[in-house]
Amino acid sequence: MRALFDGLQIKTKLVMIIVITSLAALLIQAAGFIVYERMRVKDELVRDLSSLARIVADRSTAALIFNDDKVAIETLGALKVKRPVTAACLYDAEGKVFARYDSGEERPFAFPPLRGSESRADIEDGYLSLSEPVMEGGVPIGTVFIRASLRELDLLWRNYLLFAGLIAAATAALTLLVATRWQRIVSGPIERLTQTMQTISTSKDYSVRAGAENRDEIGTLVAVFNGMLETIEERNHALLTTNQRLSDNESELKAINEGLEQRVAERTAELQALFDSASVGIVLLRDGLIVRSNRRLDELFGYAPGEQLGQPARIWLVDPADERLASTGDSAERLAHGETLRHDIPVRARDGRHFWVRLSRRVVDPADPSRGMVGVIEDITAERDALEEMIRAKTLAEEASRMKSDFLATMSHEIRTPMNAIIGMLYLALNAELSPSLHNYLSKAQGAAHSLLGIINDILDFSKIEAGKLEVESIEFGLDSVLEQLKDSISLQAEQKGIEFLIRYDVTIPPVLVGDPLRLGQIMLNLCSNATKFTEKGEVELAFHSLSSTDDELMLHFSVRDTGIGMAPELVQRLFQKFTQADQTTTRRFGGTGLGLAISKHLAELMGGRLWIEESYPGRGTTVCCTVRLQIARDARPDGRQLVEQASPLLRDIRVLVVDDNEVSREILAEMLRFFHLDVAVAFNGASAMGMLQETGKRPFDIVLMDWRMPPMNGDEVTRRIHANPAIQPKPKVVMVTAYGREDVIRAAEQAGVAGFLVKPVSPSILLDTLLTSLGRGRLFEEQSGDAPRDGICDFHGARLLLVEDNEINREFATELLRRMNTQVDCAENGQEALALVQARNYDAVLMDIHMPVMDGLEASRRIRALGERAGGERFRVLPIIAMTALAMARDEQQSLAAGMNDHITKPVSPERLQAALARWLHMPLDPAAPGRLEAALPDDLRRLESLDSTQGVRRIGGDSEAYRKQLRRFRTRYDDAPARLAALIAEGALQRAEEYCHALKGVCGNIGADALFACITDIDTRLKQSSPPEAASVARMDALLKQVMDDIDSLAAPKGMTPDSTTQLSDGEIASRVSRLQALLETDLGAAQATLAELRSGVADSLLQTLIRDVAEKIDLFEIDEALALLNDLNTQLVGRT
Repeated sequence: MRALFDGLQIKTKLVMIIVITSLAALLIQAAGFIVYERMRVKDELVRDLSSLARIVADRSTAALIFNDDKVAIETLGALKVKRPVTAACLYDAEGKVFARYDSGEERPFAFPPLRGSESRADIEDGYLSLSEPVMEGGVPIGTVFIRASLRELDLLWRNYLLFAGLIAAATAALTLLVATRWQRIVSGPIERLTQTMQTISTSKDYSVRAGAENRDEIGTLVAVFNGMLETIEERNHALLTTNQRLSDNESELKAINEGLEQRVAERTAELQALFDSASVGIVLLRDGLIVRSNRRLDELFGYAPGEQLGQPARIWLVDPADERLASTGDSAERLAHGETLRHDIPVRARDGRHFWVRLSRRVVDPADPSRGMVGVIEDITAERDALEEMIRAKTLAEEASRMKSDFLATMSHEIRTPMNAIIGMLYLALNAELSPSLHNYLSKAQGAAHSLLGIINDILDFSKIEAGKLEVESIEFGLDSVLEQLKDSISLQAEQKGIEFLIRYDVTIPPVLVGDPLRLGQIMLNLCSNATKFTEKGEVELAFHSLSSTDDELMLHFSVRDTGIGMAPELVQRLFQKFTQADQTTTRRFGGTGLGLAISKHLAELMGGRLWIEESYPGRGTTVCCTVRLQIARDARPDGRQLVEQASPLLRDIRVLVVDDNEVSREILAEMLRFFHLDVAVAFNGASAMGMLQETGKRPFDIVLMDWRMPPMNGDEVTRRIHANPAIQPKPKVVMVTAYGREDVIRAAEQAGVAGFLVKPVSPSILLDTLLTSLGRGRLFEEQSGDAPRDGICDFHGARLLLVEDNEINREFATELLRRMNTQVDCAENGQEALALVQARNYDAVLMDIHMPVMDGLEASRRIRALGERAGGERFRVLPIIAMTALAMARDEQQSLAAGMNDHITKPVSPERLQAALARWLHMPLDPAAPGRLEAALPDDLRRLESLDSTQGVRRIGGDSEAYRKQLRRFRTRYDDAPARLAALIAEGALQRAEEYCHALKGVCGNIGADALFACITDIDTRLKQSSPPEAASVARMDALLKQVMDDIDSLAAPKGMTPDSTTQLSDGEIASRVSRLQALLETDLGAAQATLAELRSGVADSLLQTLIRDVAEKIDLFEIDEALALLNDLNTQLVGRT
């Protein structure tokens, strides 16, 4: 466009500018007018139709109230007077079309769903849609909807555009005519000026002038042009005159040059003054010789001014052989490239004084190094003194840090030694027979001791982090094993608080990783413990997924979400500071030091990740996220897809129903099942599940995953109803899923007839194995035995151990613990005794303390290993030596291993860790023995019982089959007429008393193993709890089942009498001890309670006490345990009064 204009004459340009400007102004005005008119007409149409909609809404009130659609249709029909209206309808209160109107000009309109009851106007696709609510008493009872076409508005818009186009064409023609004539006024003078300029350019005659015709801008231009010609004439004349003068003034130029030379000399003197007054020494060197120097340089080295000139620069060096001033090799090359070299060197003054200077040197001309180099020398003696002072301070700081570490190590040892005694003795005491109150006191003391130990460990970990000595391992480990240990710790805390602990697994994560499982577990344990601590209801969810992965590495992301107290944003900022919690009330309410998160953050960073608070809201909970970088084990790269391929043939056509009231738990289970390509449905409670199981026309469910605790009906009750409902065919297998792995829950589930049992959180492998086992389709995973059983005490029968411990209490605890593991234990109080004993006897292992008098454990271990270097000393080389010490620092473990020990256990000694270490080094098969005495072999007559699960019954009473027989006889005597008594209570309308009787009978049936009778009575009990009498058929079935139980009991031989262990009369103290023991046993072990009761009955001579004990025995015979405990409390009170 610009090129086009450049080739046009100015008159043509003027015409085009006038025409284009006029048309643009006209079009803008016309467009504004048309847009305004369109908006005005549209607004009038909206207002008009809105008023019409309100009128229709007012007239439709009665039609909606009386449901008269004819009146509504007539009312809507009045809209035909408005041509733009193409369709209208009346919605009722539920959003359904009550009446409609179509103009007939278009096809019938499909009215959209009602989007609200408020007034609204929308324009879409050339149509206006209006909604107006129909109100009655301030309440919307319907809505009027009107749809109008904007075609007339568009037609009006086109007419306006056509008219504006015609006006624009006429205006353009008129403007062109006028502009063509008027442009001559402007272009004429310009053309004549142009002709004048061409004449001057051709003739070089600067006396020619342009004629001035007007007083406008063109006239001004002509005047300026004429003035420029006059100036050119004057300059031309001046130039000729100047040339003449230059030739005449050479003498004047010479005088000026002399003046300039004088000024240069003055400026040189000024620069020399600056050079001499510089605060640093400046020197010019050429070929290693001092060519020029300033005064400061002479002062630095103690020379007179000018005395150094011509001397070599080596006179400054303390060692003349020092090559740092030589311009050779690398330094010469760098100087040739124009670099500035700097050195801190010791130098010597003229008087022999030594001091430090910083020498900076650079060549004058890199292209010609022979011109010399400039050096700047600065005295840095004070700076060096300060640096040496800093080094001394750093040394002192490192020494202080070492002393702090030594102090921490010493304090750790001194604290852990008594802590080992405290925790060890509490462990032994809690495994003894105690009264409930004393057991409670000691349990709380044990919890406090473990909390103190956790604080000590946190402080040690943080001190290692501050010293930069905390390192992470890189070993192969299974993520499942880390999570299994985490579940053991967190599930119990969650169960005690009544919340659920859930894990959302990522099945695609490889099973074997490479990293530090201990530190990874420490981070997870801290985050999950915090979440559990600060959550009172709801759940704690641990979720995993892989952020990114390659063949050899993955970035593992896990998050811990809770529904706890949450935090305000300003409190989150300081959460990762050591010894800091959200606020002081948190510490007072929940406890803790605030170190855990700070340590976890450092550990995450050491493992190549980070830890942060994703979100937290007060009262709604917190989500904490963490990432760690892990390697993938070489043999573990195949992911969970292999598991799916392996299980696919066994899982084909399985349909699963997940029943859980917790949405998150339900979602997690469903996700895992869908990963295995199973057909999964979900239900949120028992009633919903029963309805889905009874649906016809769909493929039945093969298995049900049933949550145990669900309001209003628990999972065991739902399971019994599934088995009892004839409409559910075929019966699905039921697997109970619960967050509470208590024995009573397991027993209730077994009695309800479940096929399997899962404890939350459920891992994918355990879930898959349980499904296949319950359906009888085999297993994918074999049971794997670890180094030590998860619960109970190991049996290391035949192992002979040497315990080396100088502390008497710790020695007593360790000896007792080891003897419970069925080992033979010899003791030594120091390393010297241990050295003599290992030479005198053969031991399977040595448990060695480190800090001991006479000879410490490290020296003793070194000497034992030295014995292995002698002839025939093979056993001393392979003898397992396990450090069992209060020294818990990393360097302590390194020193132990360096001294020849095989393992390192820190005090307080955990029985589980000691068992694991012994199992690892003794290389003996483990025989885990459950606490308490073992169950005796079940007699044949008890095995033959059909209506009673005698195995479970004997186990529940402590493994004593004779005591079980006695309990059955008592049941025979007590509840022979139970159906008649229950029926009588129901007939009297005493449903509350009937429910209490039924509840007591249910508990006794569960204890003796009458499972079918237990299930029947549970159904009756449920009806009675709802204040509804049971059906007669249920009572009749109970009578039949009870008769079977009674017949089985009658088939047994008479039970043997209880023989007391002693006929010696007991003192009041011994009586009180046995009463306390009996109280504890009545709550845990009925079988053992019989023996203790027999001792009391035979060992008490006082008639009043005998009466009380006899009453207690009668209550126990009738299974009235609560009443028996109340009588024992009275007995305790009387014993206290006698003392």
